[in-house]
Amino acid sequence: SRIGGGVGISLSNLRGAGDPIKGIDGAASGVLPVMKLLEDSFSYSNQLGQRQGAGVVYLNAFHPDVIAFLGAKKENADEKYR
Repeated sequence: SRIGGGVGISLSNLRGAGDPIKGIDGAASGVLPVMKLLEDSFSYSNQLGQRQGAGVVYLNAFHPDVIAFLGAKKENADEKYR
């Protein structure tokens, strides 16, 4: 829209990295791959090159991946998830 805007998403309900899925240990990827997917989607969404898509991702402070979540945007973070 002309006045801007964006999308906010909570990833708090996703399993932490390495959590079991249906009894298979270490199967969950965690929130970082989902964050990267969303970031790429926001970057792809623009308005004829005028404005980039805008989005924010929230994560509960008690989620098992919160430390990785907080470190994902550091300069020395793994580019795969940054």
